[in-house]
Amino acid sequence: MYNIQQESLFSLQDLLEMSPKDTYGYLFETLDINPFLRVVSK
Repeated sequence: MYNIQQESLFSLQDLLEMSPKDTYGYLFETLDINPFLRVVSK
């Protein structure tokens, strides 16, 4: 079994302080979805 440690984008406190609209904006700004789109579009 694999043990993969993922770095967090934001602290829990930061997420709790953001409104839902802010949270979605920050997530989509930091995530690079191009590799995902390449795989899905094939």
